Amino acid sequence: MTNMSYSPDDTLVFSIAEDRAGVTVSLAGELDLLSLPDVGMALELAGARGTPVALDCGRLRFADAAALHFLRRARDRARSAGGDLTLTNTQGIVLRLLELTGSLSLAAGSRLPTEPVRVTPSRTAVLQAAVATAVQLAGTPRANLQLADPAVRRLRIAAQQGFHPPFLKFFEVVDDTSSACGAALHTGASVWVTDVARSPTYTRAAAQVMLDAGAAAVASVPVRAPDGELIAIISAHDETPRAWEDVTRLQLERLATVTGRLL
Repeated sequence: MTNMSYSPDDTLVFSIAEDRAGVTVSLAGELDLLSLPDVGMALELAGARGTPVALDCGRLRFADAAALHFLRRARDRARSAGGDLTLTNTQGIVLRLLELTGSLSLAAGSRLPTEPVRVTPSRTAVLQAAVATAVQLAGTPRANLQLADPAVRRLRIAAQQGFHPPFLKFFEVVDDTSSACGAALHTGASVWVTDVARSPTYTRAAAQVMLDAGAAAVASVPVRAPDGELIAIISAHDETPRAWEDVTRLQLERLATVTGRLL
């Protein structure tokens, strides 16, 4: 059996353990709208192992309706991919929430792994999980993650979802500020483009490649290591112009924090 355990702060702690029966993701703390990036990353890393996933809720102090909706969608995705997601050790406020919303079908019996052995997820798994979680949180069809070389201020695509060769070739390496990701790298701050066609950030050529790829709005968020070094940029791309909502901004920035600590 293997185990992974990470916590970007003391609000929500997650750990992942694997045994012959499948994978168990254990949560401790508060599961709400702003901590969904944490559980999203945990479920992506667990689900990538290709076995049934049980979410142990025994140490949750709080959960809200937004979290429950997120978990229902996660179960639907797991089942459509041939897997499954169930909640175990539901009690207190979590059980009450399941009862009030008619969602007891999510719950299963108690299932806990034996004493875990700590390991680290692969870098590739973390990159892919970050992109998949960005798509879920932002509700967009496309996202990518670019690793940064701060010495020469250059980005290179390391993981992506939803893009085709013309886009990937054009933005394979970014070393200027004529795109949202390049601007985020050079300023060290998140960039929220509501309308690529009208944005002064993009050159005409870059904007056309974006629009041809179905990316009419983009959010680019810096990923930092625990010591503060900028190591990557996560970008979510929407098909139509969009004003990025405050909660989406907060969630993507938290996702960047979780990703930076995992990397």
